[in-house]
Amino acid sequence: MARPYGSTSGAVDGRGATGVRVTVTVSMVPNWPLARAKSTPARLWQLVERLERALLSKVAGRMQAVALRLMAQNDWPPMLKANNPAILIFSPRYARELEAVTVEAGLDAAVVRTLEQALAGFATPETRSIIVDARGAFVAGLGAARELALQVEARRGALLVLLSKNDAEAESTVGRAGATHVLTSPFSNSQLVSAIGFSQLHVERLDNVASGRSVDSDASRRDPLTGLASAAHVRGWLELILAAPSDYDPRAILLIVAIGRFGQLNAAYGRNVADAVLKDVAARLQAVVSASAALETVEPRMVARLAGAEFALVLPGPVRLSDATQLAEQVNAVFEDDFIVGDNRIHLGCRIGIAVADSVAKPADSHEVVSAEATEVLFRQASAALLQARAREPGSIEVFQSAPGAERILRMAGLETDLRTALVTNQLEMVFQPQVEISSGRIVGAEALVRWQHPVLGQLSAETLLEVAESAEVAVLLGDRIRELALSVAVASNPDLHDLRMSINATAADLAAEGFVEAMVGALVQTGFPPDQLMIEVTEGDLIANLDVAAATLQRLRAHGIRIALDDFGTGYSSLAYLRALPLDFVKIDKRLVADFGGDSRDRIVVQSIIEMAHGLGMCVMAEGVENATQLEMAAAAGCDWYQGFHCAPAMSAEALAVFVKSWNADAAEQPAPRIAS
Repeated sequence: MARPYGSTSGAVDGRGATGVRVTVTVSMVPNWPLARAKSTPARLWQLVERLERALLSKVAGRMQAVALRLMAQNDWPPMLKANNPAILIFSPRYARELEAVTVEAGLDAAVVRTLEQALAGFATPETRSIIVDARGAFVAGLGAARELALQVEARRGALLVLLSKNDAEAESTVGRAGATHVLTSPFSNSQLVSAIGFSQLHVERLDNVASGRSVDSDASRRDPLTGLASAAHVRGWLELILAAPSDYDPRAILLIVAIGRFGQLNAAYGRNVADAVLKDVAARLQAVVSASAALETVEPRMVARLAGAEFALVLPGPVRLSDATQLAEQVNAVFEDDFIVGDNRIHLGCRIGIAVADSVAKPADSHEVVSAEATEVLFRQASAALLQARAREPGSIEVFQSAPGAERILRMAGLETDLRTALVTNQLEMVFQPQVEISSGRIVGAEALVRWQHPVLGQLSAETLLEVAESAEVAVLLGDRIRELALSVAVASNPDLHDLRMSINATAADLAAEGFVEAMVGALVQTGFPPDQLMIEVTEGDLIANLDVAAATLQRLRAHGIRIALDDFGTGYSSLAYLRALPLDFVKIDKRLVADFGGDSRDRIVVQSIIEMAHGLGMCVMAEGVENATQLEMAAAAGCDWYQGFHCAPAMSAEALAVFVKSWNADAAEQPAPRIAS
């Protein structure tokens, strides 16, 4: 018999709330994970299965709605995807031995040899324990630990790193990379199995702390910090709502609430305070939704944390747009009271984007299931509305409407989601633009720049990347990832590049972030990149609000041998004050001032004075954006020490740079300096 709704089903044995063993049949949604269920929702779903077979779709839909209510109230069972291993093991050298140990011990584990396989295997949310075997492959193992640590932390997982005896002193380094457990050889098979058991117990304990429930509760349904529904859970729940038979129009309304200035709060007060604020936000949102008597619906409402400082409110039908906007106003009202954490009194606002699921296709008479694409469209529309709200003052509420320009807004909203994925899936690529010493004509440095290799749109510019990062409020996280990637690429590059000084960028928010210096120094230690060959470039325009904090942070970086450059100098209002207040080694003259080399006498006098002042303070001066021989001649005449720009070369890959530097410097050695000819 043909199955209604195109559904799939399976049976899993489990124990209900009463301890009675039950068999659960899950159906209605294609590829929906098999489940161990409590008896009440299990029986409901069994009834749904039988009613479907009898083609009593309306009754089945009502029963599904009740099951959905239990799911939203967090009475729904842990969900385990069939054939998905609970443990993932990455071992470049000892994969066979570890596979034999896990098989003998009866562990549900998958063993892979490459980082790409590990990232793919750990992409599924059900896998929460990972073992990185760094024995005999410390650099590869450490790199894998750093790549996977973000995902492990996000899902409250465990990361066990195996070390060789010779690498025992690196335990602290591995810990900073994100390991939760470390086991150093020599060890027996039983000791290894015990260590794996401890790592899994660690995951269970984190579940207990996060949810206050028994070990049987599934943390993948809950955000570990706030206790709200997780992003994956709310998406799955909304997909069920849109797939179920219903005469409601709209079928559901989605609100995305974004907390304003949260990145600045995190940088200024630190992670502990920021986390406490997020918990308070979650409690306030939950309270306002629960207390909203005007929004009584047949199905329950859900509050979820999506990512960072973004939350979702889902209102299933029957519901009106006016109900959603009224709720949005009530959400705004709860931000009128300050958030108090210790001695800190913090005022925050929010912006809200709303999307209505009335344009999403309903199931046809043939009982076709609405795909996950409908849920994705709804989230993108709400994100697009939020993007418009972010362009306005705090408290703004926007409802998505198809209109001229909506395509670009949807694209930007989609890119925000894509960027979060890109940060953990190796879509970011580093390119390097040469920097030339004018006196010798030799390439002596390179600035590391990032490009986003989007899987659908192709290569996106750094400007687009930074715009999306700012909009999605992941700019600090992006900066960390770029710097780590640049150091890794530089260390792995052709030896012809190892003598070059590398410049990487940091913003004022980066400098203010808690642990920035420690993270930077740790990355140098882990990659082996020499600190005295690294230059941190900070942009002038970002610093004015946090000058004292920036100066203190830069001084600490210099104490480790790192050089400091002030980028885009001459574009802000306090340029000369920066020269005096900040511990600088280089000043990079903005390309707009470089263009003034050929201007009137007053422009030249201003630029000349800046260069002389920088030299008087012991700083080197680099001219940015030098595009032709005339500009280079004038930069040299004005006293610039280095230059960067298309007159030498555009940014290129590390491999191309190695070839270019070798040829350029060979030519420079054969002709008088400065090299200014085209």
